[in-house]
Amino acid sequence: MPDDKEIKKKDSELDNFIANRKKKSIAIAVILFALVLVFFFTTVVRITSNIS
Repeated sequence: MPDDKEIKKKDSELDNFIANRKKKSIAIAVILFALVLVFFFTTVVRITSNIS
């Protein structure tokens, strides 16, 4: 039967894993959003330069 220390250690490791995964997911989302904005503005600039 596992000790309380072992259970707390596993819970702590799981909490850290979940927190790290959440941080990575947020970072990836922000990077992708930034790339979308860059491509959008690049497209707008190219379209407007062709019009004039």
